[in-house]
Amino acid sequence: MTDPDVLADQVLPLDGPHTADSIVAGTELLAQLVRRLNHAVRDTDLDDPRDVHRVFADLHLTARGLTLLCDLLAIDVGALDRPDVYASSGAPTAAAVAEAASAMSAAGQCAATVTGHLKAGRDATARLGIHEPDTERE
Repeated sequence: MTDPDVLADQVLPLDGPHTADSIVAGTELLAQLVRRLNHAVRDTDLDDPRDVHRVFADLHLTARGLTLLCDLLAIDVGALDRPDVYASSGAPTAAAVAEAASAMSAAGQCAATVTGHLKAGRDATARLGIHEPDTERE
């Protein structure tokens, strides 16, 4: 199995260089990974509590990161209120930018709520185990 860091670095290296195209590619990859996870979970039973715990833990880290990502993107969106940017709807650019930044900020708040729920699930599944077959009795 390939190291997830190596795979991620192929699309968006942690230390850069970073461009708008690499950020878009990263969000596209994230969307495709979630799509594939949905298919995988639907087709596979996670019947070992240790695996379920690892999934909760990784999703918790993902949601924590998504909270920060939304906050950072809200700042970037807010910076779009400048003379070379226009709103195709005919509405004032400032209003469209403010609406988009507010939506991204709200998404970050929702991600923070999700983070809390995933942490609770992570903590609960950490207390689960599985009885291994008693080989001495067989």
